[in-house]
Amino acid sequence: MTAPQCNPDLSRFWSRLTELQCGGQPLLSSLRTVEKELAGRPMEAVVKVVADDVEKGALLSAALRKRTDVFGRAATCFVEGGEYAGILDLARCSSSSIASGTAPTAPHGTRIRKSQRRFPRTRNQAGVVG
Repeated sequence: MTAPQCNPDLSRFWSRLTELQCGGQPLLSSLRTVEKELAGRPMEAVVKVVADDVEKGALLSAALRKRTDVFGRAATCFVEGGEYAGILDLARCSSSSIASGTAPTAPHGTRIRKSQRRFPRTRNQAGVVG
């Protein structure tokens, strides 16, 4: 299985979804907005299917998993982990390492708080930051 190629539409998808989610817009509304912005491009149809699945009650990770040929397995797993843990930094999905390879913190509509945008640094028992 080969990794999907990085393309401008995919980068735009992650970038705009991140901006809209960090701005407090619900997930489904964010997906529909990105879908409209990608009008006339092949990625529009992919985002429409993802948005339709989310509207029917699917988690974002499940909707993305149907199109790993577009989104990549790494991004899909990242989104799934974020949903499970209750935190997600969508900006990391658009990094070249993942995009070249996706709630939403909970089922659709949940906002990502400013404090959740970055994974916190932790200290071990010796006090060393890791």
